[in-house]
Amino acid sequence: MGLWDSYVHQTLTAQWAGEARGYDPTRKFKTQLKRSLTSAVGAADNGIDSGDTSSMPPPLGASNYGWHFGTSHYGDKKDPVDPNEADPRNAHISAENALAVASAKRNDCAGAAQHLGRALHPEQDKTAHTTSHHAATPADHVYASMFWKDPDKWKNWPADQAPTQNATVSAISTFLSIPCNPCAEKAQ
Repeated sequence: MGLWDSYVHQTLTAQWAGEARGYDPTRKFKTQLKRSLTSAVGAADNGIDSGDTSSMPPPLGASNYGWHFGTSHYGDKKDPVDPNEADPRNAHISAENALAVASAKRNDCAGAAQHLGRALHPEQDKTAHTTSHHAATPADHVYASMFWKDPDKWKNWPADQAPTQNATVSAISTFLSIPCNPCAEKAQ
């Protein structure tokens, strides 16, 4: 539960990280992420589906729905979703992007790649966990996984492939546009 699956969160994310371009306004040239960092971004993105950020219920995970869904609640009769709740994914995206920028400014590119990948996961899940996928809440997702088309399989959702890629590349491009970013190099 809570996965686009590793094909999106790791494999395609690493590929998109290598393809994304930014613009350094200080050095006045297009930038790309250093090649040595693209796999780390994908691994950090995929890592959100395990450990303390997993949406799997205990004992398999931490039931941390806010990284994956537009709610921090399970979404059934016992734990209803509050329609006034702000999308918790946005807070994770903002916090992790800020940490990525701070890491880059400290010349900690490994840390920046880690935080950038962590910021991308909830952004990507915005297209995966929706009512059109029958997976807007964790409860919906479990039901869809058991009784309907698997909501996590990339190939099942061609209409969502471009929006997911565009959101990912846009976020990486924004990171690459930090002036004098030591984690970026001149684009080829």
